[in-house]
Amino acid sequence: MDFELSDTAKALHEQLTMFLHERVLPAEEVYEEELRESDDPHHRPAVMEELKAVARERGLWNLFLPHGTEWNQGLSNLDYAPLAELTGRSHIAPEALNC
Repeated sequence: MDFELSDTAKALHEQLTMFLHERVLPAEEVYEEELRESDDPHHRPAVMEELKAVARERGLWNLFLPHGTEWNQGLSNLDYAPLAELTGRSHIAPEALNC
């Protein structure tokens, strides 16, 4: 079996890596602080909604869906797996991407 990523998945991997380093990882502390300050474990920190908006703008929304839509590229499981691995580096990244 060929495990080479498609060109689409390679481009998304690069975009997702940048998004994680530029936006998500720096937002983790803000997310935790907003959650703590709310004193409500079910609070939805504002920073998460900001991350979601940026993810949509950058085409990084709903990557797990198998068929292309206005929100995703229609990736195969083989293409999606390395992207999911990247999001696992942050406890807030999966929600930010709706994955």
